[in-house]
Formats: sequence, structure tokens, C-alpha cells
Amino acid sequence: DLENMEEVKRMIHLLSDKVAWRLRNGGFACKTVCISVRDTSLVTTEKQCPVKRTSNSIEIAHAAIELYEKSYDITKPVRSMGVRCTSLVNTKEHVQLDMFDSDEFFRNKRAQMDDVIDKIRMRYGMKLIYPAAAMGTNTELANHPAFAHGI
Repeated sequence: DLENMEEVKRMIHLLSDKVAWRLRNGGFACKTVCISVRDTSLVTTEKQCPVKRTSNSIEIAHAAIELYEKSYDITKPVRSMGVRCTSLVNTKEHVQLDMFDSDEFFRNKRAQMDDVIDKIRMRYGMKLIYPAAAMGTNTELANHPAFAHGI
């Protein structure tokens, strides 16, 4: 069970990283982030929110964490959780850019960084690089089965 918010955030970062990698590998981006949470009484709840078109793990994780904080009692332990993306779009399609979007420069830089990380992972394996936010004070969650399995 995930007992506190720090553990939940680390797990969300690991799951978001895997989801984002699969999106980029398939040539997709998403417009909706969804989370599902099962508590210790085995009640499962799902929530979703719209996001700007993205395949970046940090943006997906931030949306998932925000959803979790808004929608769930953070004092209750979590038995299992999932992060998924819907409203998929092909990344090869042209996009109308917003000329007033100041984040566009940083989104492009993150996309370039994601490309480099994906190439390293393809060559040396998934466990070589993973989000620092997933490590916390120890590597316990980095060795969790959710991250240990290949993509």
C-alpha cells in the first residue's frame, strides 16, 4: 500500500514516465490524462482532466498529481493506482501554435530531451534513466514491479 502523499507522487511519476514513453514510441500525444485509484477497501475511482497536447512525462505526472490531490482523501492508503492517457492524436499532424503561449519554447526543449532519453533507453534499457522525482530518499519504488517490467 502507498501510505502517504510522497509515495503516491513517486508512483505517479513512474507510471507517467512509462505512459509517456509508450505514447512517444507509438507516435502519439494525448489531450486527456486519467487516473484510477483503488483504496484499501477495494473501492476504485477514476478521474480525468484535459491537458494541452503532450507526450511529456512531467506534464502527464503534474496533471495526474493535481487530479489525485483534488479528488481523493490523501490520508487514506492507496492499494493500487494507474495513470493513462486518452484523446490520442498523431504527433505527425500539424498543430496550430498559440503565439501568446510563453511555454512553447520550454515544451520544445522538453520534447528534445525526451527524444534523447528515449534513444538512451532503447540502447541501454529502461532502468538506466528514470525520473528523479520517483526516487525520493531511497530506490525502493524504483525497484517496484510497476517499473521493473519492460515497456
